[in-house]
Amino acid sequence: KPTFEVGSLVYARVEAAHPDLDTELSCADPTTKKSWTTGEVLFGELKGGLSFEVALSAAQRLLAQDCFVLDRLGRDFAFELCTGQNGRVWLSASSARETVLLLQAIRRSF
Repeated sequence: KPTFEVGSLVYARVEAAHPDLDTELSCADPTTKKSWTTGEVLFGELKGGLSFEVALSAAQRLLAQDCFVLDRLGRDFAFELCTGQNGRVWLSASSARETVLLLQAIRRSF
């Protein structure tokens, strides 16, 4: 079971959430049962990069398979992006300059 520092950014699935109880997260892929520790799944701690918030409607568009903005940016830049259903986005590119440039492009597109 991984232990993360308070404030760590983690890409995980929410297993259970209740207002009166601790939220339960999982970093295991439910389709393969592989854990983040194997390095074979995308779940785990998100290091580097930066995080920001977008409107829920923008998050839904970023999560779409055919997101024009991400497809277009991906032609010219190599980057990683994780988008949550809650509107939280994590972005990492090859340099701080490119990361900020991509952040601005994504924000201005919605």
